[in-house]
Amino acid sequence: MWSISFSLVIAFSCILSFGQFDFAKASERSFELKVQDVKIKGKDCTNEYNSTLISEDGQVFSVLFTGFKVANRDAGTRVMKKCRLRYEILAPAQWSFGIVSAEFRGFSIVRGDAYARHRATYEIFDKGSREDSEREELFNVRIDEGVGNYARFHDIPLDEVTWSSCNSVSKILMIQSSISARVQDFGEASISVNSIDGFIANSFGLVWKPCL
Repeated sequence: MWSISFSLVIAFSCILSFGQFDFAKASERSFELKVQDVKIKGKDCTNEYNSTLISEDGQVFSVLFTGFKVANRDAGTRVMKKCRLRYEILAPAQWSFGIVSAEFRGFSIVRGDAYARHRATYEIFDKGSREDSEREELFNVRIDEGVGNYARFHDIPLDEVTWSSCNSVSKILMIQSSISARVQDFGEASISVNSIDGFIANSFGLVWKPCL
């Protein structure tokens, strides 16, 4: 069930951590982060089995998929699903944010000459303009064998972070997740982007910096 309120307002403190702002000497700032709107795009996902959550400190953004899965037993074929999530975020004036980590979980079954793949990309741009937007890869994992939950963690170095612009307080965060199952000559493959232990499927670490 879709569980986020479009008028959700979260107050939190942020540690400055970029450029001339030293980790150890960083000061705390309190401000509000507001998720103005959420849109789910693509025939492979609906509001009925996705939910999102932002931590109270504003540093973790989580996406939970349920029912988002593919399965394949036909030799020489690939089955794929894509889900695109569009978040309109009202960020504090004169502040910019980026994604610095991605933790993702799921469940897969791969037997024989087959594999499953889970990939995610993201974009950050100002509302009404995508001229300067570039799609960045968060992760791309291939599972070649085994049955059970999988979990991966990916860090993005600060010097490689894609930052939101300082031109507007209304930002768009677009996350696209895709899963696929391919059978070569024989076997079976299936993958779902929700682990059976109930943990959050995709969790993204956020970092903030003031606009200079």
